[in-house]
Amino acid sequence: MLNPAEINPLALPKGFSMRVIQTRWWAVDSLPCILAEAQKASSKSLDQICHESKITEDSWHRLIAGGNSTISITTLSRICDALEISLDSLGLNPD
Repeated sequence: MLNPAEINPLALPKGFSMRVIQTRWWAVDSLPCILAEAQKASSKSLDQICHESKITEDSWHRLIAGGNSTISITTLSRICDALEISLDSLGLNPD
């Protein structure tokens, strides 16, 4: 195993970069109900909402039924955009 103290920083290629990923978790009470109500209030069809959200109708029904315990912020953001609601209205501020 390489010892970090043995790394010569001058030997690294210039412009070498690495992405660092931060994982955060939020608990959103009644998210399935909120999304179901937003769907009912929307003038868009379920097919259109799913298409814009890039999810299947099966995924939507599973989400609304509470069959998912997690959802990515990216997917939830697309769903919110399709339903024309904000992440802030769900109590989320991912920035």
